[in-house]
Amino acid sequence: MYYTIQNNSVLTSENRDVLMRFYNEALKLPADYEQGKYIAVDGELVLNPNWEQEQQRRIAQLNLTKADFWIALLDRNITKAMVKEKIELIPDETLKAKTLIRIDEADHFWRGDASMDVIGAMFGLTSEDLTYLFENGELPKE
Repeated sequence: MYYTIQNNSVLTSENRDVLMRFYNEALKLPADYEQGKYIAVDGELVLNPNWEQEQQRRIAQLNLTKADFWIALLDRNITKAMVKEKIELIPDETLKAKTLIRIDEADHFWRGDASMDVIGAMFGLTSEDLTYLFENGELPKE
């Protein structure tokens, strides 16, 4: 991927020649480039100082319907009954009750809900696995 900066905006393209037809220069994007991770400042491409906070907010706002969530877990042979059995083992009664209410009553599950990490950990799912699930509607392949 290549980029150029026009009016303090980062323009990207797969094809360097396309950018060169319209702009003075086309430079190679950093290997870790993602939309929003880099910004243009005074005609230079620099790391966005707010990237981590913006990513955390974006990830926390990801959501899935109950059906999509349970289907994704079922693809890993994790059933709702299995999840409820594990939740019943939580020693903190308040956390247990809140988690069960969320499982039963929510229309959507939100990635930013700490209950998702609790449930994931019960079945060996990492935070990255859960974020992948909420971004893609399925768990990463094992």
